[in-house]
Amino acid sequence: MADWISSLATMFRIEAGAAELGSWRRWIALMVSPLCYFLLLAVGMASAVGGGAEYLRFVLPGVAAMQASSGLNRVVARLVAERRWGLAALKLHSGVPGSAYLLGSFAPHLLIVAAQAGVLGLVAAALGAARLVEIPLLVLLSLPAALFWTGFGYCLTAVIKSYQTRDLVLSVIVLPVSFAAPVFYDLAAAPTALRALGTVNPMTCLVELARDGLAGRVEPTTAGVVVVCLAAVLGACLSSTRRMRILSFEG
Repeated sequence: MADWISSLATMFRIEAGAAELGSWRRWIALMVSPLCYFLLLAVGMASAVGGGAEYLRFVLPGVAAMQASSGLNRVVARLVAERRWGLAALKLHSGVPGSAYLLGSFAPHLLIVAAQAGVLGLVAAALGAARLVEIPLLVLLSLPAALFWTGFGYCLTAVIKSYQTRDLVLSVIVLPVSFAAPVFYDLAAAPTALRALGTVNPMTCLVELARDGLAGRVEPTTAGVVVVCLAAVLGACLSSTRRMRILSFEG
């Protein structure tokens, strides 16, 4: 156990350094996206539809969950480099347990999404759309989305062997998945085509779980789908780690 904890701490230190989490400038940059979605887009839409604080409260958990997919580019870029140059295989062969490698790789993104959710909660509280005591719950509810999309990116890098392919896949996935989920609108009131697309979108269940949780209720179907999705992606991550390439992509 001591070796596992030591390996995890080492992995986190390496990945946190790669993510530049020690730089306050980096943290400011990371807060721009969620604040723009909430303060510019959501507040603007609230004034247009007349929902006010009630609409902002509806949007809040969705924007928090949405940040998990918007950070997918950052996650995949890091993990592609790990696999491409054989760094992952080197760490695993140096004695880092697969689970410690996996969690250490995930931790910076989980921390970033949690921090973004916390800042969103503070801003929402200032606008009357949330209470300060709800911020820890909002942070907690953002983590399933962070875990799912980090795991998805981790598995995606197992089949991506070039930066060009990576950029193409992310361009095709991130924005459509984010905006096809009911972050800024009620899925039940959406047009048929958009409702059908949202139904098969994994982001939809992640957003609805966060929204239901903040409202103090749990929909069993939604929670069950999220659990199944998380189990599937984490199982695939563990399998991918065990089958990690011995040679780098360049080998």
